[in-house]
Amino acid sequence: MKIKSLIALALIGSLSLGALSAKDNPKAATYRTHETADKSAPAVYFIREITPEALVKVYKATGYSANGKTGVKVSTGESENSNYLRPALIKNLVKDELNATIVECNTAYGGGRSNNIDHLRIAREHGFLDVAAGFDLQDADGYMAIPVKGGERLKENYVGSHFKDYDTYLILSHFKGHAMAGFGGAIKNISIGFASGMSVEKSGKDAVSLEPGMVIVIPANVKHWHGAKKDSWFSHITFEPTGENTSNEWLEPVPNEMYEALGE
Repeated sequence: MKIKSLIALALIGSLSLGALSAKDNPKAATYRTHETADKSAPAVYFIREITPEALVKVYKATGYSANGKTGVKVSTGESENSNYLRPALIKNLVKDELNATIVECNTAYGGGRSNNIDHLRIAREHGFLDVAAGFDLQDADGYMAIPVKGGERLKENYVGSHFKDYDTYLILSHFKGHAMAGFGGAIKNISIGFASGMSVEKSGKDAVSLEPGMVIVIPANVKHWHGAKKDSWFSHITFEPTGENTSNEWLEPVPNEMYEALGE
């Protein structure tokens, strides 16, 4: 893999251009509250103006320079009113300054971004296709494995197969409350945000070999797949209850390499 570098900018505050500055709050902690003499501590930059020009300014203040093919990881947002960085805010940096490609992955849960067609539609509706040199859904053609060094639960992480095609990644994150993760921010955007939605059963839990009498419970809105092993048969009987929001959402086919990797 040829990825050389990665930088994360977490935008804490307004997600749109509606609020251009922050008022002074005498009760708020200042940046000096967390100041340290530790030279190895990461640098954190604060800026009060939430504008396209200010975003370019704080990027330049880091002294970092993106080299080669650059991907900018953002969250494209689930719906018209959901929390995501507005494209107008990031255009000056992503397109004009870096000439970079916006990258995303399909989600591992149900919803409007769990498959290629719907995810691209949402990205277009939210305006992300107009503010970058391109838009790359990284797991549109499958996934690849990255070793997790020293991992206790995961030995490999599965990301989109296009992940290896970039020299540099810039991470633009918004910070907010999240129903599934507690708080969504830079770490979430780098970790599960890069994880391929196609490989949820390998990234989260190992495949389970079903035996007579076993009961497997899968909660609603959890992406999963099931089927026969290579040398056996499998009978699938579905009961679909009546009511609202009770139907199944059929997603992309299971890749052959994933199916062939199952144990006997």
